[in-house]
Amino acid sequence: MAKTSALRLPVSRRDEPPHFSKAQVADLLEQVGILLQLTDANVFRVRAYQNASRILGSLEDDLWDVIQEGNITDVKGIGKGIGGLIIEALTEGTWGELQSLYDEIEPGMIEMLGIPGLGPKRIKVMHDELGVDSIADLSAACESGAVADLDGFGEKSQQKLLDGIELLARFKGRRRLNVGLLYGEAFEAQVANIPGVSRAQLAGSARRRRETIGDIDVVAAVNRRMWRRSAKPSGPYRESPRSKERGRARSASSSRRACSNQEWISELSMAAYSTRSAAMITRTWRRAGPSKRR
Repeated sequence: MAKTSALRLPVSRRDEPPHFSKAQVADLLEQVGILLQLTDANVFRVRAYQNASRILGSLEDDLWDVIQEGNITDVKGIGKGIGGLIIEALTEGTWGELQSLYDEIEPGMIEMLGIPGLGPKRIKVMHDELGVDSIADLSAACESGAVADLDGFGEKSQQKLLDGIELLARFKGRRRLNVGLLYGEAFEAQVANIPGVSRAQLAGSARRRRETIGDIDVVAAVNRRMWRRSAKPSGPYRESPRSKERGRARSASSSRRACSNQEWISELSMAAYSTRSAAMITRTWRRAGPSKRR
């Protein structure tokens, strides 16, 4: 299944062919099938891309070998048009005129594909009947009851859409575990290098290895005297009394046993205290995704 939350043409990272893998091509063909359903494309053209995606997904032969042998159109279900697109993609790293298809569709309609249970056909219906071309428009149409009045929808479907919009908003700022860990470990290393910090460790959903990560939590053991000498709070990174109390409470319940020789432990995901290091930490943190301040 294509990742509909971020449909875009893949870009080759190779200097020589094959520029893409079989899985990348199959995923792209599925994306095109989805996008075509948001337009007035012929149903047979839509099915051609859908079928080609499934065929490549189950193809046992190496796709690059098939192309080099000139047998791509011999694969049942791959015609000259799609076969030529596959050849161009693997040999040249380009996708023909497909970028115009991506540019033709409103970005908001593509974002709507991320709503659970909402597919391209229904998005097209609501776009044509109600002028809905974004999640905000859809939410307003549902709140007004306009969606329930459409043929094939009803009040239950309308409520499911509202629930799906809420669910999407809740998880939109989260990242997959492997992506979150990549930035989390970088953040952990930056915190550990701040003067006065003797130990830093990932906490929260990253430590528990949850499927998705919404924010990055780092618990640090800090030598109070050294910290005060080398990292005085200043500017927008000043520690608030509330975050200090929260950090102390958490240290007493979770981390003080592991670092009992330290004078003070605080959760650094609440703020960065060293003016010199704060910008570096904040950049790493922001790249990983929005933080949910508890």
